[in-house]
This record gives sequence, C-alpha cells and structure tokens, in this order.
Amino acid sequence: MRLFPLLLLFPAPLLLHPPSQEPAPGARTEEGNLENRTILPTAPEIQRLLEEGDTRIREERFGPGLEAWNRALGRAEELDRFVELDDRHLVGVREAIRRRVAALPAEAAAVWSSRAEAPAAAELEAAGSDEARLRKILEARPGTLAAARAALRLGDGAFERGETAASAALYRLAASAGDPATRNAAIARRSTAALLLEDRPEIDRLAAGAGDGPVEARGQTHTPMEWLGALEGALPAPPGPSGARLAIAWTPLAVPADADTPRALGFDPSPAVAEGEAFLQTRRFLYVCDLGSGTFAGKVDLEEVLPHRARGGEGRGIRRTRPAASGRTVAVVHGEASPTGAPSNALAVFERVRGGGSPLRLRWARLPGGGYVTPDGGRAKEERLDGFVFSEEPLLYGERLYCGLQRVSGEVASYLGCFDARSGEILFLRWLCTGSEFDPLLPRMQGRSASNVSGSGPVASGGVIFYGTNLGVVVALDAGSGECLLAYRTARRPPLEARENPRFADLGLGRPVAGPGGFAIAPGDSAFLYAFAFPGTPGSSPLLHPPQLLREASLYAGWWKDAHVFLANSGGEQNVAAVDPVLWRRIDSAPLGPDEAFLSADTDQPREPALARGRLFAASDRYLYVFDLSRELYMEAAIPPPIDPRTGLHGPGRAILGNLVAVPGGILSATPRSLVLYREARD
Repeated sequence: MRLFPLLLLFPAPLLLHPPSQEPAPGARTEEGNLENRTILPTAPEIQRLLEEGDTRIREERFGPGLEAWNRALGRAEELDRFVELDDRHLVGVREAIRRRVAALPAEAAAVWSSRAEAPAAAELEAAGSDEARLRKILEARPGTLAAARAALRLGDGAFERGETAASAALYRLAASAGDPATRNAAIARRSTAALLLEDRPEIDRLAAGAGDGPVEARGQTHTPMEWLGALEGALPAPPGPSGARLAIAWTPLAVPADADTPRALGFDPSPAVAEGEAFLQTRRFLYVCDLGSGTFAGKVDLEEVLPHRARGGEGRGIRRTRPAASGRTVAVVHGEASPTGAPSNALAVFERVRGGGSPLRLRWARLPGGGYVTPDGGRAKEERLDGFVFSEEPLLYGERLYCGLQRVSGEVASYLGCFDARSGEILFLRWLCTGSEFDPLLPRMQGRSASNVSGSGPVASGGVIFYGTNLGVVVALDAGSGECLLAYRTARRPPLEARENPRFADLGLGRPVAGPGGFAIAPGDSAFLYAFAFPGTPGSSPLLHPPQLLREASLYAGWWKDAHVFLANSGGEQNVAAVDPVLWRRIDSAPLGPDEAFLSADTDQPREPALARGRLFAASDRYLYVFDLSRELYMEAAIPPPIDPRTGLHGPGRAILGNLVAVPGGILSATPRSLVLYREARD
C-alpha cells in the first residue's frame, strides 16, 4: 500500500489571501475563485439529448424522454466524451444514463423496462457466452439488468484468462446495476479479485456494504459476510502495533551516484517492492536489492537499454522516480522532459530473471516519437503516441499498466494511457483535459510551453483508476474500459500568486490515496484536500466532505479509519495530527522535534511518510518516528540512523533517512545515496 505526501513543513501559515481581483459572479465558493478555464472533452449534442430526455420525463412523457436517451447512445463517435452533471462534476455518457435510470420514478421505470429491459434480456439469452455480443449489450444497454449480467459473464471470462484488473472493473459494474442475486454473486467475485490485487480498501468497502443473499463460490453457498470472512482469513495477518518493535536489519547500502549524468543527486528516489525484492531507480540505473539478505542482486543501465534523448544539454530534470513492481514485472519511466516540451522519455516494462548476467530482461518499451520495442525485440512505430511525454509514476494493477501522458502545444493536454503489461498493447488512451499549467515546484519556468507539471501518479482500487491531472481536474476511470466515472474541477491557485509567493516553490505534487470510503487528493496546483466517494456510492455529491483548506503547513499521510492523518506545523510546533474530515477538527495530535527538518537534503522536497499496519512512519533529518495510530497517536519510537562502522557514530540522518515505503514486516528508507531496511521483530 502506497500513501503519498502532499505539502512541506514550514513555520508560517501556508496560504496567502487570493489576489484582490474579483472572480466572475457566481464563481466564488468556499474554495475561493473557481475560474477554472481548463477544457474537458465534452459532448454538447449528447448533453442536449440527455437534458431533452430529462425534460420529457419531468413532463411525464416517458416514451419520448427515454427515446432521447437512446438517441444519445447512438452517437458512437462521441461516447468517449464527458457530460456535465453540474458545472464542476462530469461523467461519461453511459455512466450518466446509468445514474438517470437508477433515479427514474416507478411509472417511468415501467416504461424503461418494456422498452429496454425486455429486448436486452432477449439479447442476453441469445448471446450466451459470446463475448462480442455480451460487450455490445454492456455498451448499448447501460443501466439494465441484462447489462449487469453481461458484465458478470464478461468478468468471469476475463478472470479465467488472468485479467484480474479488467475482471474487477466488470464485477463493479455487475454489482452496481443488478438485482440482489446478481449483486451478491458479484460480491464474491469482487472479493476474490481484491485479494489477488492486494486491494485492502476494496475488501473494507465490500465488508461494510455486504448484503445477506447467498453467493455461489467454489461450488459452495455462503452469505456475503461468510465469503468475505473466508477471504480475510486468507489474507496474511499483519503484525499488530503492540508487542512488535523495529530493528535495523542491515547496514545502509551505498547507491553509487550516476557520475556522468548532470545533477545526479537532485531528485528523490522511492523504491517499488515485489516478491521480497526492492527496485530502486536512479537517473541512469535500475537497481535490484534482495530484502532477505540486504544485498544488491544487480542493476540495469537504462541509458543503454532505453536511449531517450540526444546527449548534450541538460533536460528539465526529474523530481522523483518511482518504478512500479508486481510479481516478476517492473515498470519504469526513464528520461527527462526537455525545456521545449519535446518528447524525451520512455516507458518500459522489465521481467525479473534469476541467473545469468542481467537481473532484468526488457519485455517491451515505448520510446520517444512513438517508437515501440515489441516483446520479440523488433521495432515498430505507434503514431498515436508521437509527441507525448510520460509522467514519472506508472502504476501496475493486475495485468495492466497505467501511466499519465502529456502533449504540449501552447497548452498542455493531459491523458491517461492503459497498456497490457505483458505485450505493451495500448488498451485505451483517454483524453482528460487541456489547460495552462504552472509549476509551484519550479516557478522560474524556462518557457510557457515547457511540460513540467506531470500528473499525480494514478492509484487503483476496486476496478477504478483515480488520477490527478494537476491541470485543475481529477478523474476516476473504469480500469477496464477507461470510461469516465468522475471528472471534477478543483480550485486552482492563480498563476500570479504561485509565481510571486516564494513559499509555493516548496509545495510537493499531490498524490491520490485510496481509502475505505473512496479516494483523497490534494492536487499540486490547489491548496485544498478533496475526498471523493467511491464511484457508484449513493448520494447527490461525489465529495465525502467539503473541500478542506490546508491552512497550516502540512504533509498529508493518508486515511486511518475515518480520519485524515497529517504531519503539520501549527504555530511553530511540529506535530502529527489526526483530523475529523466532517467537522475538520483535530481528534488527536502528538509533538515532533521542533528543530528537525522533514525535507530531503537533496531536493528540499518532503520525505514521504508511510501509513501501514496501524502505524504512521515519518522520517526527519534525525530520526525515524513510529506512531501507533490505534493508541491515539502514541509515539512508539524515535529511531536514529544506523551506526557508521567507519566512525562508530550514527550516520548522518539527512543522507540516510529518506522516502519511506512499507514492506511486509518492515519499512524501507531510500535516498539517492542509500537504502535501509527496518524490520519488525516480536519482543
């Protein structure tokens, strides 16, 4: 489970008042000026047809109203676009119709049943197990029981082929629109997919909303709660906070600086972990480290495998590298965005191999200009990707790889791409929005056309991909089809304020966090924390609570049960705080060292905390702090860095304590210079 920081610690209040310029009438809310000019891919004619149908249904002319909705579905060339639910909240066309069908009054629902359900049921019976016909029902008959049952059959087929992410998305659809029997059957399948995907938030959501009807699983009949309980028993039990302590498992491993690469230490690495190994990416190399023995198993020279730009001149620079790892698969984005915004980096997937020379074998790669290294080692050209720059944080979710992309032409267009992690095939490439960007990390921008604010790195749960564009829009997409389940306009800081206020140069990019209620994010171009309900949750608003202004210098750690957890600087006092998201008040807090720095020594960016196994782990320039969240933020330990054998003294914390990543039974700390494992041990 990866949880991400948001903002840096500094003693003054975080926000200044907005500029004196008044917003347009009606554009001002508790978030301030919502003059968000980012463009989203809307479908005006479909919007008109849907609204026409709404009007007819309000007039109780149900037949013409439903016919208008069906005409909207007939505009196939626009079905990948968005429609507005209000001026901030947008969804995909089929999702908009599903929501309308669910809200129909009884008389209109009867007309819908006669006009849509009956023919859809006949189509489902004729389709049998033909996936092409089942998918046509799913696409052409949204909101029907037949579509839900088609999703269940398609999900079973995807699951049997090992396509766990796609099956999780289809089971979500089956559970959201079906009858009780279909929903309960989908619970068992969603639970199994969540177990295989190690998706704890999804398990928690299913446990909270499980029904009472019987489900068929593995040839036996269970209640949903019995099935979930069986799965919980199959999950490895994490060690609880009491009775366990952290011990340094091995001496820090020195990571060689990439001496021939400019600004070799000017970034913060964050390792990925899979099957007992850590994968650490520097500017040039991808290292493999065995966590059992504490030794490096080898490295790959990314410059040799993935030539990404002509040598000479300095690229824009990488703020943070975060590979993705799952099973034997490792994905990286390598390269730097150039000052002109020209495409200059590569997306690659490696396979872990044991024995022989290199520890990793290139499976496929997407190169600048649309170049494609195929799994058989051949070269091809993919015109759809010509001109794109990959964001720095890919996501492996089951058999799929998700990555943000940007295309720069005056303004920045933000996309999310989905690739088959096994073959490199593009499964979908979804345009999300286009807007003007500004970079709070680098206010001394080299040019307006520079692509220097990538997206926030996607996060997945329950068959849904959540992504922050850092262009004033956050989105949730169906992990299988890429359909938009949520697009939401967020408040943006005016560029002038970001440029003139030097504090904004210290803000970290917001990264989303999956929790039991949904997803939370504080976008890098905003000053608010947003928490969204999981798509399909009943309610008129997608927000779990109103957007919360981060008035203090805060470092967002994530969710613990129903509270948001921060590292904060309040009135000059550094502390850990758990905040009630509804009343936005502190439930509890614990002090931190007043003169310690929670920033990286190499980039002055926040050291990422980790929230796992009922604990919060946070690294300063002196200690690794451990807080027991189940005991009202009780501080278990403040652990100094390991002893340097050359001096007999504790090593310099600023060079050893870095970004934290939870691993089974321990915590990894990574800097550009070292990698340290802290392992839990029972007393």
